[in-house]
Amino acid sequence: MAALGKIAFVPPIPFAALLPIGIVFFILQIGVSKLWLKHFNYGPVEWLWRTGTYWKVSPMRRKERKTAAVRHADE
Repeated sequence: MAALGKIAFVPPIPFAALLPIGIVFFILQIGVSKLWLKHFNYGPVEWLWRTGTYWKVSPMRRKERKTAAVRHADE
């Protein structure tokens, strides 16, 4: 009988290769999160969680805020 640790479809990847891949992935997640949160109040899973908890659909999109230049043009 084969040991569980010996069964693999992909050869093991050395830590020296995984570390930079993990760091790059982490940095990409930060960038995508900042971009997402500029347009939405919550992340998609958090929105589902809140909807299920409170039994009320929360608005997902952020309200557009008028900038100072637009406010002065309106006056």
